[in-house]
Amino acid sequence: MRLSHTDLVNLVQKFGYMIPDDGVCRGFSGMLSQASFCSEKEKFYARLDLLARYSKTPYALVDKIAQVNRKAKQESLTDEETELLEIPAFFAGINLYMYPSTYKEISNLRVFGQMNLSEIFELTRPKSLENIGLSVYLRKIYAADKNLL
Repeated sequence: MRLSHTDLVNLVQKFGYMIPDDGVCRGFSGMLSQASFCSEKEKFYARLDLLARYSKTPYALVDKIAQVNRKAKQESLTDEETELLEIPAFFAGINLYMYPSTYKEISNLRVFGQMNLSEIFELTRPKSLENIGLSVYLRKIYAADKNLL
């Protein structure tokens, strides 16, 4: 089963994030970029496969993560259970790339927007990249086909 764009939007919304129905492209791209930076694209795609299994029953995913959270306090977890516990952070990262201005409490009360990729990266980057900064060479977001490039 494949995870569609609509499925991903629906899942993120079920976790309480105010994501528009028309997309999570910016957040998804930011999280995929981070996975690429730290050579974890396979893990990224495995997470999408895991999410696809819950795409038609998003509340079951919410319940399963709550159940695993309770279990984690008393027992060790399987690899899949650990992956489930990473999903809320993944969704938070998507939301932070989409709406960084809503995260003033973790950005020292600075307000910034989607174009502030370096600041967003500072808040979302994986531990494996904690000593690496982000250089942004493209300041405008736009789409182009092969002929325009």
